[in-house]
Amino acid sequence: MALRATASPVGPRVFSGESTVNTTDATETTLATITVPEDDQMLLTARVKATRTGGVAGTAGDAAGYIIHAMLQNLAGTAEIIGTQAAALTAEDVGGYACVIDVTGATARVRVTGVADTNITWSCVVETY
Repeated sequence: MALRATASPVGPRVFSGESTVNTTDATETTLATITVPEDDQMLLTARVKATRTGGVAGTAGDAAGYIIHAMLQNLAGTAEIIGTQAAALTAEDVGGYACVIDVTGATARVRVTGVADTNITWSCVVETY
């Protein structure tokens, strides 16, 4: 999912979008990409759900949920996280699952990591303000 916010001179901007990705191993994977407008700031909230859908490892029904907040800004074309991202919820059946927000260039990304030999469907709702 690519969610793009644009600067508005008349008040706050609220955007939301949904995205899904599948993982089969412990490789970090981008679930969502959000463009941070140049010379602007945004509060990003990602709500992420992971559901094991197959594979030889894990147990049927394994799941995880995350709510992560980050304050972002883009100064002169480079996005950065202001302070530290905050996890309001981390609930996991399997400790190897992970979800973070990071930045690259002018974008923020919601990144997920599964575990070896496990099929996981990750879904998220991202909101920016």
